[in-house]
Amino acid sequence: MDADDLLVQLVSDFTTSQDNARFVGAFYRSINEAQSWLCNKRGGMWGFQMVLDATVSTVDGTRSVSLPATFRTLINNKCVRDTTNGTQLTFITLKEWWDREYEDGSTEGEPSLYWVVGKTMYFSPIPDDAYTIKYSYYRLPAAISANAKTLLVPDEYEELILSRTARALKKRGFSSFDDIILETTDEAELLRDAIHDDNMRYRAARAGLQRSTHTSRH
Repeated sequence: MDADDLLVQLVSDFTTSQDNARFVGAFYRSINEAQSWLCNKRGGMWGFQMVLDATVSTVDGTRSVSLPATFRTLINNKCVRDTTNGTQLTFITLKEWWDREYEDGSTEGEPSLYWVVGKTMYFSPIPDDAYTIKYSYYRLPAAISANAKTLLVPDEYEELILSRTARALKKRGFSSFDDIILETTDEAELLRDAIHDDNMRYRAARAGLQRSTHTSRH
């Protein structure tokens, strides 16, 4: 999905031009708001375009490692592995680590437990060497700007992105034809359909979703 294509359509719908710097600036702010809204609705669980495999290396004597700035959530808590020794780490919560006193807070060794807070992964015991930890995660969509115009959001969500961007533009004081902004009920049905199609396309977990009878305007 390309932001330029959406900009061309919205310039027409809002009866303005790409020479309108105020509109173009508002467009980029609005499309990023639309992405954030959709990411929250989708829970970060997109198709493969939003999935990355990654590795981090622990530091001897340091409990935690930083995760990427685009990290949203792990795909599966059971898929974090120590590739140095070929062992799977066990997920616990920070509260469990405190409550169960797995170690005294200074014990070092080969990590067997981990938890995640924000964009930081913690290990217990504290790593006593450099271990390579492999994991997979859902990433946040990159911010869209004049220098970064490719949306990683799957094409199934294009009409929703367009509608939510137009909605944000109207809140910023721009006038448009109302038919480009979906009603709340249509938006909910289209989101359901897009999730269904996204899951089917990338063979993600379907979670029992059934396609509705909603027909888009395209």
